[in-house]
This record gives sequence, structure tokens and C-alpha cells, in this order.
Amino acid sequence: MNAIQTTRLFTVNEYRQMAECGILKPEERTELIEGQVILMAAQKPPHAAISDNIEKYFRVLFEGVAAVRSQKPIVLSDRTEPEPDIALVRMQPRNYYDRHPTVEDLFLLVEVSDATLSFDINQKLAAYARSRVSDYWVADVNAGCIRIFRQPQNSEYLQQFFVHPGDLVTALAFPEKKIEIGQFFPS
Repeated sequence: MNAIQTTRLFTVNEYRQMAECGILKPEERTELIEGQVILMAAQKPPHAAISDNIEKYFRVLFEGVAAVRSQKPIVLSDRTEPEPDIALVRMQPRNYYDRHPTVEDLFLLVEVSDATLSFDINQKLAAYARSRVSDYWVADVNAGCIRIFRQPQNSEYLQQFFVHPGDLVTALAFPEKKIEIGQFFPS
């Protein structure tokens, strides 16, 4: 008899239960991507600095119109709960006390990538596209640019382009807000 190997995929509820009962330790940085528990890479100093720069810049630029979440869960489906570096989400009176934001609350997701670039532009990109994340940005630490992905269709994005320090760009949800890409990267 031939045995068929399959992968056991988890739901968001099962993933949370693993954390609650100690299977996933509090010090382990994990996220759930399409049913798979993914260990997150340790942040090198450039990654942490660029994440901080984006968060600070967005908090000022989007004050009063959107909430900025840094490395906090976003529920995209019953099998996907990532913790993106930056998420620009709809403001909520209780600041998501009762639940995590969902794709309906989401304006923009930003991942900061150095060692994780391949994962972020392949597996995460496919998961985000399938979840209909309309505006996904990858801050490429090594190349010093932002890769922007829009118009999700199935597991890919129909529109992809690069912006560099010196360029201005807008988030789809806020075309009136000009974002200076140079603010993200050290000069």
C-alpha cells in the first residue's frame, strides 16, 4: 500500500489555541500563512530601522485618517493571520480591542525584507493576493527600493512596479497623501 504524504494545515482558531496552551511559546515569533505556522526571521538592524522609519512616517502622515499597526496580527482568512511589519488599517473606536483587523479594514500592507525577500514576494504575495489585499508593498532593504503590488487576481498581482528614494507615491486608499519613499531609507 502506498502512503500519501499530506501537510496538516491549521485554522486561525487552532493556531491561537496552540499559543494559549503553550505549544507555541511566547518568545517564538510566528505567523499563520495559508494554514502553515511560519517561524519569523530575526530582524537585522537595517530591517528594524526601516520598519521604524515607515511606522513613524505613516503615524504622522495618516494621523486622524488611518491607524498604523506594527507587527500585529491581521486576519485575512480562516487560515491566514500574518503579522506584517506595517499595516495601515481603518480606525476603530476601541482600537481593535475585541478583534484583529480583517481584510475589510485594511488599506495597505508593508513587509520589510532582507533575508525574507523570496518568501515575501512569493508565498506571502500569493497569500495576500488570494485574500484580496489590494495594496501590498515590499521594502527591499538590499536594493533600497519599494516593490508595489496591486490588482490582486487569484494568487498574483496584475500590477507591479518599483519606487526608489526621491520618488513620490500614494496608497490606493489615500491618493491625496504623497508618500516620500526617501523617508523610509537612511540617506
